[in-house]
Amino acid sequence: MLQVLVSKETSLWQRKLKLNHMLELLKEFISECKNNPIAMLVDMFAITTIFAFGYALLMLGSILGLS
Repeated sequence: MLQVLVSKETSLWQRKLKLNHMLELLKEFISECKNNPIAMLVDMFAITTIFAFGYALLMLGSILGLS
């Protein structure tokens, strides 16, 4: 029984730690968007393009692999 309680407390603590980290990242993202919005848009476009290109290559590979 004690093991379950310790596990739940640890799990709750880890979730709270992750939530705090995510909130810090969100605050940093918002402040960077306010400071330099054009550079943030360019960076987001570049990252989206990289992932889209990778996804297109994955789909092309699966189509060619079926042939």
